[in-house]
Amino acid sequence: MKKILTYILVAMIIAPVLNSCKKGEDDPFLSLKSRDGRLEGEWVLKSVEGTQTGTDESTATYKPTDTDRETYTTIITYDGSKFKYVETTDFTSISDETVTCRTVHTYYEPATYSMTFDKNGSVITTNGATQNTTAGTFVISSSPANSGTSFSFSNPYGGGKTDGTYNETIETDYTSSDTDTEESLWYWGNSGKNKSTIVIEEMGTYDVLRLSSKELKLKYSYSSTSNSTYHSTGSFDYTSTDKTVESYEMILTFEKK
Repeated sequence: MKKILTYILVAMIIAPVLNSCKKGEDDPFLSLKSRDGRLEGEWVLKSVEGTQTGTDESTATYKPTDTDRETYTTIITYDGSKFKYVETTDFTSISDETVTCRTVHTYYEPATYSMTFDKNGSVITTNGATQNTTAGTFVISSSPANSGTSFSFSNPYGGGKTDGTYNETIETDYTSSDTDTEESLWYWGNSGKNKSTIVIEEMGTYDVLRLSSKELKLKYSYSSTSNSTYHSTGSFDYTSTDKTVESYEMILTFEKK
């Protein structure tokens, strides 16, 4: 009986200590290290899942009223050696007739990335980029057919084909690499014991979704909206409005080196 009471007493004392070291929902339940202790060291980027969306709409009120709208979505992934981007852009022009055009651009950026944190608030980021040797693709579709030129749009990625598709051309006969290393400061974004966000100067604020001894998962997000109006009077009245909406979310997973 005394042994059982002793175990219960020890558990009551240790439990708050262990829980104080767990700050994220995905953090390990049992950890004798604080988040500061677990964060210290070098972390290598292993995967990325991100989405960027936006809309840019411009309306000119005269005879007739013209509305141009551009909506885009970019899907970003990373497999440990290269980034993959899939950019889908929809153009719509409404005047005497409605003209639409969609472009889908897929391309790759080989790269490596790491961050090294120390307990004194310093962080060193290392970004290694390699010459791209993976061909991308560029596809155009429009309605009415072949109306993409109505947007004064040109394809910078290679020669066009009659079916509206384009192959992106890149140099593949040589490779080169470049490594960029920078040092800045980091600190917890919220005070007290609830260390659930981290601020890296010149890089932004990140939610810490998981921090174990071997894995660090960060979330970065932002959104913005801007509006502007221009009005002119004289021989004719003219009003134009512009609205831009943008949002971005990315989850980055690092492994301890």
